[in-house]
Amino acid sequence: MNLRVGSLTSKATTLIGETDSKAVYANGRLLYLRGNTLVARPFDLKTLRTSGEPTPVAEHVARFLALIQDGAFSASATGLLAYQNGADADLRQLTWFDRAGQPMGTIGEPRRFFDIEFSPNQRNLMASAPDAAGNYDLWMYDTKRGLPTRLTFDPGGEYFGIWSADGRSIIFNSTRKGHYDLYRKSANGAGPEELVYADETDKVPTGWSHDGKSLLYFTGGGEHYKLYLLPLTLERPGTPLKSAPLLNTGFDEYSAKFSPDDRWIAYETNQSGQNEVYVAPSSRPAEKHQISSRGGTGPRWSPDGKKIFYAALDGRLTEAEVHLSGETAEVGAVRPVFVKMTKPVDGPWDVSADGQRVLAAVPVEKSAEPVTLVQNWIGMLKK
Repeated sequence: MNLRVGSLTSKATTLIGETDSKAVYANGRLLYLRGNTLVARPFDLKTLRTSGEPTPVAEHVARFLALIQDGAFSASATGLLAYQNGADADLRQLTWFDRAGQPMGTIGEPRRFFDIEFSPNQRNLMASAPDAAGNYDLWMYDTKRGLPTRLTFDPGGEYFGIWSADGRSIIFNSTRKGHYDLYRKSANGAGPEELVYADETDKVPTGWSHDGKSLLYFTGGGEHYKLYLLPLTLERPGTPLKSAPLLNTGFDEYSAKFSPDDRWIAYETNQSGQNEVYVAPSSRPAEKHQISSRGGTGPRWSPDGKKIFYAALDGRLTEAEVHLSGETAEVGAVRPVFVKMTKPVDGPWDVSADGQRVLAAVPVEKSAEPVTLVQNWIGMLKK
């Protein structure tokens, strides 16, 4: 992901570079992670610009993976640095659970998974995970054998990918041009990658219409997360693609997905004061209907369009029956499922096509490592 800096009085931001964690400013430098190495880079508060190259400060620093990367380090203005070792502290195992929450098996080996999504036929799983150097790429897993095949090789990070309805293509975001742009690639890895859409915003693809004509994505890094609709067909040959805001409410809106018939969109927003799941007609997105009532994130449709799965704010996966007819939407039974799971919202997850199993990236239990305190860490850089 990209590290940017900006003023509280302006929407303008300056790109610092790619990083795998949060950043901390202390003693004239920005501290952040590259892979599992904590680095420091000179930073001028007046110009909001870096200078020189990043200098390693500590190796094998832990990272904790939730919705974003959060490195296990901090620094004070008095020259004290604290960090925790354990490069494998955020390893997760892809684990199957039945509806009673009982584990049913695993896929592959533990890794630091950022995002996962089943192919339409459920035979493959696309996952974002780091290579040996700590750079996040897309990997294709055979769900039966658990074997991963690397799909992207660019030194930029790839974090989110979505499937076409026929399972032949994926659209994903990548930082290879300095910010998250959208690319398309054959799911079998053959052929070149195609730049789909680029602008100055950071874009996260979340929904590809089943007719293949439209893409949903959201942008971040500004005042709010904002949903956009990108038509994938050109009005005239040779003209660039043009996206348009799906909603313009002034609240955060993201994680939008098309219903199986493309007539509805499920998404989440914090309009009520906390994140909740809504549905709206794709042709009239302002006419929304609330699905969750006690918080909800990451909606996913069942293949028949009659249920929506989401994660409640307490971490429980929830299933809501929805009855969609014409312009009306009614919510039926809402119940927790996979109830014995512990906070799947802390990591990526997806539901099987029949709704009877969930695959979640579950943290691998490890003993806690001690916290290291370093006085005058700036002096270490000068040696």
